[in-house]
Amino acid sequence: MPKPYNQTCPIAQALDIVGDRWTLLIVRDLFLGQRRFSDLLTSSPGIPPKLLSGRLKRLEQHGLIERVIYSEYPLRAEYRLTTDGLTLAPVLEAILKWGLKHCFPGQEELREAIRQKFASAVSAAPATGIETAAG
Repeated sequence: MPKPYNQTCPIAQALDIVGDRWTLLIVRDLFLGQRRFSDLLTSSPGIPPKLLSGRLKRLEQHGLIERVIYSEYPLRAEYRLTTDGLTLAPVLEAILKWGLKHCFPGQEELREAIRQKFASAVSAAPATGIETAAG
């Protein structure tokens, strides 16, 4: 587990939970419909399984995701964003917009397809009471 910032600043405290490598990409994948451990591994090439497991446990401990058993034998689970996890949509949207503007020189058609995919994922998520430009 990464060393916490140990600051009273709310930004630092939020980064203690979601600010390390891979965590927001896991949240992104959950918004985009990935639910199973194997799907999350596939959608983020390079993430070690042990690290993914640790990030999922931490997100669950902080109430941002829930682990739902869908098969007892063999034991299988899927992961879902909780109401609190869904409130990360505007954070991801802001990073997406910034990334498209400053880091992603792709064709406008591809950029728009990425925007639309995220907007569709957010609008398909249960209502959170949080307004985003996507929904």
